[in-house]
Amino acid sequence: MTLKDDLGPVPRILYFLFGSLLAVATIATAYHDWPLVEAHKSSAIGFLLINIIALPLSVLIILWAVIGRHREWRITAQDVRIRLLSLTSWQKTHHIAPQEIETVAQESFAYEDRARRTAHWLTVTTAEGKSYTSPKTFDKAAMDQARTEIERLKSAGSERVES
Repeated sequence: MTLKDDLGPVPRILYFLFGSLLAVATIATAYHDWPLVEAHKSSAIGFLLINIIALPLSVLIILWAVIGRHREWRITAQDVRIRLLSLTSWQKTHHIAPQEIETVAQESFAYEDRARRTAHWLTVTTAEGKSYTSPKTFDKAAMDQARTEIERLKSAGSERVES
């Protein structure tokens, strides 16, 4: 079973448009101000600050739009694989072995402003004290199935340790 948390297409398009607009505005400002800076009629500090701050910011926003954020939980018969991909954690994969799982808790939150929908997610705590939170979903049946699979995996792992 797979649970995914992905940045959708609408936010990606909006990030890309905003980053592109910022880059175009910065380049246009630099192109317009350069002759004035060269003729010593405008401050070079303002020109440098705009290029040092706005250009890298626009590049990072465009990069965020392209890469985005992706979190995937894959529950298999051997372990739980958590794969993270974002600008802050570049393709990390965590493996939670069955004997490492201490507790599995299903949590939910009811959104009042989103047509009374309820988001559900799992929190898996390991024996070392680390807790991992699954991607949120509005499908309670899928989350119940994921919880039962992880609990079955946990019980199978504890049986292997005892024998």
